[in-house]
Amino acid sequence: MIGTVVVEDREVVTSGSTVVVMGIGETEEECYTIVSAPDAAPLRGYLSEKSPLACALMRHRAGESVRFRTPVGAREVRIVSVASGR
Repeated sequence: MIGTVVVEDREVVTSGSTVVVMGIGETEEECYTIVSAPDAAPLRGYLSEKSPLACALMRHRAGESVRFRTPVGAREVRIVSVASGR
């Protein structure tokens, strides 16, 4: 029997990734690290993997845009870069 090797794609957003995003139509970049819920500290740039933005970013790559809902309406951001935390 031949085993299967799974290679992690470090260019896609996963838990532990540090992601730089820019809102569509905005000029300032935002940097977040995706963490487990107990480690979240949004004002310090640590987003829970269960947050709307983190959920939207998961499995996407730099250059892609994602939409997500906020309490004040929908927002769209473009992923500028992804760095693996592993």
